[in-house]
Amino acid sequence: MKHACMGEHRFSIVLVCLLIVTFGIHGSLVPKAHTAEETALEKAMLVLNDLVGLNVAAYNISNVHLINEYYLTLPKEVVDFRLTSNQGKLRASCSFVNNKLLQIYLTDYSGSVSFNQPTTNVLDMAKGFLERYQAYTGNSFYGELKSMLDTVTGTENIIKTMGNVKFEVSITHTHVTFMWTYTSNGVQATSKNLFLEYWDGLPKSFMDNWQFKTIGGEPKISSQEAIAIALKALRNFSYEINTDSGTVTISQFKIAQVDEAIRTSLSYQNYPENSTARGGDPLTLYPSWWVGIGFDKFYPGFVTGVTVSIWADTGEVSSIGPMVVSGPSIDESIYATDTTPPSIAVLSPENKTYTTNDILLKFNASEPVSWVDYSLDGQANVTITDRNATISGNITLTGLSEGSHSLKVYDADAYGSTANVGASETIYFTIAQKTEPEPQPETEPLPITWIVVAITITAAVGAALLIYFTKVKKTTGKVEQ
Repeated sequence: MKHACMGEHRFSIVLVCLLIVTFGIHGSLVPKAHTAEETALEKAMLVLNDLVGLNVAAYNISNVHLINEYYLTLPKEVVDFRLTSNQGKLRASCSFVNNKLLQIYLTDYSGSVSFNQPTTNVLDMAKGFLERYQAYTGNSFYGELKSMLDTVTGTENIIKTMGNVKFEVSITHTHVTFMWTYTSNGVQATSKNLFLEYWDGLPKSFMDNWQFKTIGGEPKISSQEAIAIALKALRNFSYEINTDSGTVTISQFKIAQVDEAIRTSLSYQNYPENSTARGGDPLTLYPSWWVGIGFDKFYPGFVTGVTVSIWADTGEVSSIGPMVVSGPSIDESIYATDTTPPSIAVLSPENKTYTTNDILLKFNASEPVSWVDYSLDGQANVTITDRNATISGNITLTGLSEGSHSLKVYDADAYGSTANVGASETIYFTIAQKTEPEPQPETEPLPITWIVVAITITAAVGAALLIYFTKVKKTTGKVEQ
C-alpha cells in the first residue's frame, strides 16, 4: 500500500510538471501587446501560431538567424529559422519594421504540417488569416480587404476595383495569390500593397507594404498639361560634353515629327532616400508624370531625347535628363539642377515563390542611367550593365539555392554621378524545395548460373515426382487385384 501511494504521488508530480510546461508554452503565445522587449523570434512564433495557425508547440526550433537591415529608411528585423516535429518540418522567415509585421515566408515543407485547426481550401484560409490579422493589428481596414474575398470563388483569375483598392486573384497550377493594391482613378501605387500566397494548398508568403506607405496627394495635372510643362522645361535644358577641343554646351533641340515622339505615364512614387525624397519622407507617395520626348536626330554624346518627371499634384518638375543610347559619357554638369537620383523598379522577380532555380531579373528605371547593379542576399554588388543611357533591361539569375532570398537593384544618373545613386525596394522571394521521385531499382538480367541451377532443380523435382507417382500407381494396382 505504501508503494502504491508513493507511485501515485510521483505520478501527480510528473502530471503537474507537464501541465506547467504546457501552459507555459501556450501562455507565451497568447495575443498581447507587441512590445519592443519581445525578441524577433518570440514575435515570429506568435505570428506563426496566431496568424498562420501553425501549432508551434508541436515543433522544435533550430538554425535561428537574425538580420538587421532597412525598409527604405526604417529599421527592419528579419528572423529566419527551422521548425521540426515528428511528422514534418518547414522553414520560416518573418520580418518586422518598427515592431510591426511586414512579411512572412514559409518554405521547405516536408512531411505533414501541424495546424491548430483543420485546414480547408485556400480561400477560407485567406479569409481566416485576414480576420486574425485584423485582430492582431487592431485595424478594421483589413476586415474590408477580407470582405473582398467574399466576392470571389478562389478558383479563377480575376481583377476588380472597389474604391481605392485594386483586388487581383492570380491562379497557376500550384499557386494562388491574392493581391490588394492602392489605386485612385486608375492611377496605381504599386509599392502600396498587401498580398497572400499559397502553394499546393499551404500558406507560403504574406507581405503588408500598405501600412507603411501613405498617399501625399491626388493628380491635378492632366497628361496634356504635363507635356506642356515638359516642353517648357526643354526650352531651358542644356548639357555639356567634353571633346578634343574642350567642353561644349549643347542646347536648342528639335522634337521628332513622328507618332509617339512624346510619351507619358502616371503613377505614385517617391525617391528612396530621406535627402532626396519629396518632403524628406520616402514613405509618402505622390502622383508623378513621366514624360519622354524624342529628338529629331542624334545630338552630340548620342543623346536622342529627354525625360522629364513632374509632380502631378503641383506641376513642379522634379527631374530632367537626357536619353543617351551609347557613346562617350556626358559631363556631370549636364543638368546641375537635378540632384535627385533616378528611381528604379524591379519588375521580376516578385515577392512570391518560384519553382525554378533560374529567375529572370527585369528592371525599369525612371530615366536613363549610367550603370545598374544588384545585390543578392546582402552580398557584394554585381554589375548588370555599365552602358550609358540604360533605361530598362534584364538578366537571368541562375542556380539559385532553395529557400528565401532578397534582392535589391541600384542605379545612377546617365551622366554617371556617384552622388545620385538610386535604389529599388528590396524584393523577397523563395525558391521552392523540389520533391525528387524515389529512384526505381534497375532490373538486372538474370545471371546464367542461376538459370542453370533453376533448370537443374526443376529437373530433379520432376524426376522425383515421376518416381513417386509411379510407385503410387503400382500400389494402387495391387490393391485392386
